[in-house]
Amino acid sequence: MEEFSDVVLVVNEDKFYVLKKFLAVHSSYFKALFLGNFNDSKKSEITLTGIDADDFQNYLELLYGDDSIDEFTVEGLLLVGDMYDTPSVIRKCEQFLLKESKKTLKKKLQMSMKYHLEALNKQCRKEIKSVADIKSVLPGDIRDLDPSITTEFLEIALSIQ
Repeated sequence: MEEFSDVVLVVNEDKFYVLKKFLAVHSSYFKALFLGNFNDSKKSEITLTGIDADDFQNYLELLYGDDSIDEFTVEGLLLVGDMYDTPSVIRKCEQFLLKESKKTLKKKLQMSMKYHLEALNKQCRKEIKSVADIKSVLPGDIRDLDPSITTEFLEIALSIQ
């Protein structure tokens, strides 16, 4: 693949041979990095930090059309997709969480808030119908809850007879 790439991205010492324009089409981060007036835009090798190499591999596979989303990869894909502002990756992960994932309601709600997944957040809220449901999704520190969800939880609790 080296002969077909125009940049090497290094993640935790793993090298990924990619095309700048392909990544730039999918990610505003990479568009700015590769096509903007940054020092890195001219480099043939760029180091990426703050992500796991396996997560980045899954991210690239998803961009290239492979279905690399499952219960074990979805959170890492969301992290990388969010970090590199890649709407197609975020959208595919949200669809997986909505339709296929067996993750707990609490975990889905946490991810929906962390990554601003509106459709997933809406679905999670619809599933909360009782005080027991509310208790099951509460974080360890209630102050971590979005104020709108706190209000909604209170309304649900008050409506229960």
